[in-house]
Amino acid sequence: MLDFSLIENPTSFDSLSAFLLNLVNFAVELSVLIAVVALIASGFKYILAMGDEDKVEDATKSLVFAIIGLVIVFIAPLVVRYITSQLLMVE
Repeated sequence: MLDFSLIENPTSFDSLSAFLLNLVNFAVELSVLIAVVALIASGFKYILAMGDEDKVEDATKSLVFAIIGLVIVFIAPLVVRYITSQLLMVE
């Protein structure tokens, strides 16, 4: 049997749940940044559409997808927290 107790922890995390929490927080921060950039880009699409129906429709779709993505980003940590609490029995 392998004895892993002799190996030092090379990270600053005390447990797997702490590592996962840090990873999820980083992913959320990055995703929020990307969603905000997408919202700004769709705003520019509206401005540059200048009344063209096809371009306005494309800008509307971009805006809707960016908002849906932002909602998913804010719901994802709750799902991850629930799953890790159930699997790892961590509060």
